Amino acid sequence: MTLPWMLFSLMAGIAWTEWCPAFLTAHGDTLLAQPLPLWGWAIIYLILWGLHPFCQRRAKIYRMAFCIFTYLSFFALGHQLMDRHNRAVHYDFPQGRKAYECVITDYPTEKARTFLCPARMADGHDFLLYFAKDTLRPSAKASLSSSANDTLQSSPKYALPQRGDRLLVYTHLQPPQQLADSLRFDYPRYLRMKGVSGTGFVARGQWKAVGHEENRTLMQWGRDAQRWVSHAYRRAGIEGENLAMLTALTVGDKTELSPEIKARYRTVGASHVLALSGMHVDLLSTLLFLLFAPLFKRVAFARRWGGLLLLMCLAVFAVVAGATPSVVRAVLMQCFFVVYRWRCEPANAWSSLCLAGLVMLLVRPEWLFDVGFQLSFVAVAGIVLVFLPLRRKGMNFLCSALLLSVVAQLSTLPLTLCYFGQSSLGFIASNLVVMVGVPLMGYGAFAVLALAPIPMVQTLLATAV
Repeated sequence: MTLPWMLFSLMAGIAWTEWCPAFLTAHGDTLLAQPLPLWGWAIIYLILWGLHPFCQRRAKIYRMAFCIFTYLSFFALGHQLMDRHNRAVHYDFPQGRKAYECVITDYPTEKARTFLCPARMADGHDFLLYFAKDTLRPSAKASLSSSANDTLQSSPKYALPQRGDRLLVYTHLQPPQQLADSLRFDYPRYLRMKGVSGTGFVARGQWKAVGHEENRTLMQWGRDAQRWVSHAYRRAGIEGENLAMLTALTVGDKTELSPEIKARYRTVGASHVLALSGMHVDLLSTLLFLLFAPLFKRVAFARRWGGLLLLMCLAVFAVVAGATPSVVRAVLMQCFFVVYRWRCEPANAWSSLCLAGLVMLLVRPEWLFDVGFQLSFVAVAGIVLVFLPLRRKGMNFLCSALLLSVVAQLSTLPLTLCYFGQSSLGFIASNLVVMVGVPLMGYGAFAVLALAPIPMVQTLLATAV
């Protein structure tokens, strides 16, 4: 019984629920659809464990039966978790317009003719509400909460509902519609995997603010930290494309990235730089280790438990970065490496990768269909299974970087062609530049943030970065 087979069984159960809904609908509530409590699984495992002394003569058959039961259990668990997610997102849409009470859960995003505001209804379902711009005039400021921070206001021309505002809206909620200009991209499915039940358009005079909620979730605290970092870069004189690049590289905030920038990086095969991944987490780990090194050398307690301090810092970074699948995967693998070090055992990258995937899918089964999750795990799997065995002792940096770039790009090539319909042949040269440029930009950006109390020095460093 190995971790990879347990992970594959869990993935198969999740994929079965998503790809075979017609079979489940035709057969009603099947055995797999009936959730078995945890104590039920525990009783079955105790029975199998109790039968072990009586099965010594047939140990191979017993082990085979135990493994088969374990894999089937993870398959059923994956199905139940994904089915629970689908049931939570499902919404019975009423006919026509109705009044709804909702809370804005994130900052508004400006579109061509509307402002997009994620909202949570009173029944707990998440929706995307589009507010027409002609409904958001400065005269409406009196009806909004006082939580709108003038330094973080999305647009000075409009008085927008801010995160935490409780609104009463009159709109027609409907299921997500497929985008007309992107038939390859399944937008309704994308929103469903994000936990969004539907969308609604709020016309002029069809909403009003009725209150404000001050409580913030952990992810909302991270979102506030992202905006604080972006504002700190602005104070240092960083604007435009440089600001977009730094916020994407350091805290994963891609709201400033224009479609032109994304297309440019996709053309040269370096679009992965714009998404936080294991490379960025490794850079941060190295920086933290260098900062804590004097403490580790002088304090015996810190030498033993310094890994825990490092993991706490990485966990905070994961929250600030939005807890994307690639960042969570990298942080979890770092956690497992620290555990290996505590146990004085050699780190096993393949087992750490499989265990990270198992933990992530148990918590968020819908991540299996996330493009970032798939690209991150496939790339790391290629590095672990192909690059590490091929890398030889004494290989210089250039050869190692070339081999790493080729292996990672070829591993993700099928997914890249499937989702984006194109791939660049210039990925080797671009990735070599990335391996040198990203650490310099990342460490420079962190230095800019650290020098925030000294504006003059911060501005000079920001100009250099």
